[in-house]
Amino acid sequence: MKKLIKIIFAFSFLALRGNAQIKELILENTGVQKYNGKLYVFGTQKNDKVSNLIIYKFSLNLELEDSLNLNLQNKSGDEYLQLISDTLHNKLNIYLYKKEKKTAQIIKIESSFKMPKLEDEIDVARINSLALLQKEIYYFNNDVYSIKTIKDTSGIQFYLNKHRLKKDKPNFEYEQAWQFPFEKKDINSALIIHADYSRVRLFVNIIDGNKKGQWLLNIHAKSGRLIKGTKISDNGGLSHFNFSKALSDSSNGKFYVFGQKYSEFDVDQNNNKLNLDGKKQIKLFAFCIDSLGEECGNFEFAFPILEPKGYANKIPINYIIRLAEIEQYTNGTINIIANIFKSVKQNWCYQHINTFKLELNQNNNVFTAKNQNIGTNLLFEKYYGQSEENDLSGKICIDTLIEFEKAFTSNLTFPIQIAYKLDEMRNPIWLLQKNDSKKNMLNISMISPVKKVYQITSLFNLSKTENPGVILINNSRFLIFRQSTQDKFLLQMNNW
Repeated sequence: MKKLIKIIFAFSFLALRGNAQIKELILENTGVQKYNGKLYVFGTQKNDKVSNLIIYKFSLNLELEDSLNLNLQNKSGDEYLQLISDTLHNKLNIYLYKKEKKTAQIIKIESSFKMPKLEDEIDVARINSLALLQKEIYYFNNDVYSIKTIKDTSGIQFYLNKHRLKKDKPNFEYEQAWQFPFEKKDINSALIIHADYSRVRLFVNIIDGNKKGQWLLNIHAKSGRLIKGTKISDNGGLSHFNFSKALSDSSNGKFYVFGQKYSEFDVDQNNNKLNLDGKKQIKLFAFCIDSLGEECGNFEFAFPILEPKGYANKIPINYIIRLAEIEQYTNGTINIIANIFKSVKQNWCYQHINTFKLELNQNNNVFTAKNQNIGTNLLFEKYYGQSEENDLSGKICIDTLIEFEKAFTSNLTFPIQIAYKLDEMRNPIWLLQKNDSKKNMLNISMISPVKKVYQITSLFNLSKTENPGVILINNSRFLIFRQSTQDKFLLQMNNW
């Protein structure tokens, strides 16, 4: 068993303040990453004019399990910006960016938590060249799939590229395995939605011609050969399907795509027209293909949007649904966590205004949905307050209707919802966050029933000067972290 190094604390304690656990560490330029069921806290630490990179490994109960001390080779911690991290290629990658220089070092840590190598500095542009040059990147283990487009006078040519990670490189360098060229005609978008050892799947939107519609493509993962293209059918109709989430049922050889369905008149991407104003209904679709790419089910579920009495809209609005989580149980039941977004007065912008849980029951390969009331959440909207037009909190915006499908899958710049759950009485509870640019504060609040009446409860107001952040641990706890002083880093575990 690896010997723990001595840990230096400003004051070492694990305190209980109400329902919170607190730790404070001597660290600068600090970061936190949840990886492989553990919490990793890292930063620089000065010791006799020499700076070290300290990496702490905690359990999700905030119990210290191990630590690493990496000498930065006589370099001062003052030379570095705040450290950042990711879990690319199933490793904990810590990036040390130098101040006043366009160089960085990458520390790559395996799940075994062995002492990593301090790599040489590299140009920032060489950290991950694929991420800079290609669109729609999808990682699967050490394989990388990406969509590349080339535009000329005859239109846009789409390519699906597969690259493999090169071994023993200080940065992320790749070699190309194959390239799949799409048909060069009428393709508006292509989205990589799933990859495994045998195949990669794409959702493709063709907006004109005899193949107009939305398609699922199955590509052979090793050869790049097209296995089959399956059109999402509607009994001969011309409905428009917007993809939101995929589910792979490998045990039964089935693959599902879910999203929002529109009529051909609702969405006219060729003419940049969206004819949805005043429509208070959402149609969710579920489409299934088997291992051969043949259709094995096509289901539709309609949900009216219920607005409170006296709920007035000065402008016509419409709603979209973005699926956050999908889980399938052994009995075939599928549970979906869905976020509802409402159009706002800016062109092509939608704002998150509620979340609900949907259950799809399966019987003889047919899905049915339990009766579900979907409504706006006035407290959710109240939490936004009087936000300015350029405030992107909880918003997703697109530039033109040609990019409409991005409204269902793109990441939010400033998500407002940290988590959503049902309590033991099946009452919904929201954990929310909001940036206050005027006060330079980050607010953490909860919407929950208090004596059977829902209300907003403010939990924390954190100064943005302390670089605060939040990590959801599970359905009962979340972690807040912040740089309380230049060399003191605070971790606080909270129940909710």
